[in-house]
Amino acid sequence: MWETIIVNPFTNVLLLIYNFVGQNFGVAILLFTILIRLITHPLMAKQIKSTQALQQMQQSKEWQDVQKKYKDNREQLAQEQMKMYQKMGISPFGSCLPSFIQLPIMFGLYQSVIRALAASPLQLLVLTRAISPVAGISALVPINSQFLWMNLGQPERIYIGGIAIPLLAINVAANTYIQ
Repeated sequence: MWETIIVNPFTNVLLLIYNFVGQNFGVAILLFTILIRLITHPLMAKQIKSTQALQQMQQSKEWQDVQKKYKDNREQLAQEQMKMYQKMGISPFGSCLPSFIQLPIMFGLYQSVIRALAASPLQLLVLTRAISPVAGISALVPINSQFLWMNLGQPERIYIGGIAIPLLAINVAANTYIQ
């Protein structure tokens, strides 16, 4: 059921994008990811608004007074917290529920990319069965998985003097550190 509802349609869309961009799988992954982010944007926006409202409540003078007043009585504090949620129109699960909805979509995105990069004959058979509803897409298999210097079906690495260096991972780590 998971594959029929999520993975197979995602794989078909990914392969359609791949065909549309001139059979460049790296660009297809980028566009597919942007498409998924656009689809999930309303959920993400709702999550951000809910989180901001929760932060505003926690920083309010009224909430801090309630915390001081009931610091020794957790039960009464929880009741007052629920009253404040209702008063301010905040849902306690409003910031985490959209995440639970987005999670299967992200898993489907990841699995469709892996499926499209079929490496063995068995994986190719599974892939062609998954895309059979879309006419003409099966002619695209196997996928041209080269993007820039990388083979997207293999771990990224550059060989210098017989040593495999994960250049992309080092780049990501350095940029994360700088940010």
